[in-house]
Amino acid sequence: MPRTKKQFKELRDRKREIILRAALRQFAEKGYENTSINDIAKTAHISNGLTYHYFKSKQELLQSIVKKFLSIADELFEKINSVEDPSQQLRIYIESLCGLLDTQEESLRLFLLLSVQPGIIGKLREVTMTSQKKYLDIMERIFTSLGFDQPKLEARFLDVFVDGVMLNYLSSPADFPLKEMIKFLLERYSGTNSRALALNDQTHNGL
Repeated sequence: MPRTKKQFKELRDRKREIILRAALRQFAEKGYENTSINDIAKTAHISNGLTYHYFKSKQELLQSIVKKFLSIADELFEKINSVEDPSQQLRIYIESLCGLLDTQEESLRLFLLLSVQPGIIGKLREVTMTSQKKYLDIMERIFTSLGFDQPKLEARFLDVFVDGVMLNYLSSPADFPLKEMIKFLLERYSGTNSRALALNDQTHNGL
């Protein structure tokens, strides 16, 4: 029985995903500049020609990898914006972070290795700035709603803190107390504690 259009699309999507995974691994472990399309094709167990059929160049592969990770962030933003209560929005963000590290640990680790390569940092900064600004705007709005006197700084603090959590966890997942850190964040930004933090913030600014 011949394949349907839906089956062909599913097959193409699977092949595309296999190539992207292979490219991410090679870029992370061998280095973007040192990786060839042939390396990626071998890792994906497909021909060079088929690889070029899906992606015209390494640059397009890199852009597709970054776009994939940005789409995860966009999905999280949509989830956060689906509720109105700011405390609940923060809970969704923090719990989603834990879920992401649990389900995407390997991919995130490889992406981290890729992102710190000298030739890649500039390229990534250009395409991630919009997503970063969107995230900070959302967090600033949440902290404003919770009554923080310096919501922009609190948004930056959470951003830096989360970056540190992810970096340390991905560097040594067996030794890092991820659940305890997530619990700490949830308690810090629970309804009662967040109001106390906001009041403390305002008190210090009044001194």
